Amino acid sequence: TWFISTGGAASILVNSSAGNWFGYSYFNSTAAVRSIKVYNTSSAPGIGSTANILAVIQAPGSTGGGGANMMFPSPGLYSSRGLGFTMTAGVGATDTGAPGLNDITLDLYFV
Repeated sequence: TWFISTGGAASILVNSSAGNWFGYSYFNSTAAVRSIKVYNTSSAPGIGSTANILAVIQAPGSTGGGGANMMFPSPGLYSSRGLGFTMTAGVGATDTGAPGLNDITLDLYFV
């Protein structure tokens, strides 16, 4: 499943039931830090208020941005409730800063 930032802090519910998460590909097109926070949840997570299970921080590589890829070995990471994530401009657990339009692109691999 592919996602892209839309110019505001985003809260996305990917799957509302249990499943396995196998990895991600992530790109930050800016020269500033951006983050994605992942949640074990059956509803859209609250931006800056829900406890996350993983934070993916992408530091800027240069004015051209930077990316990351991660694949988890089988059976992947199990999510007992569902899978949700937020996209924010900062790294703090309670950050609500808005990434810009097209700042972040994300591919999630899950079943």
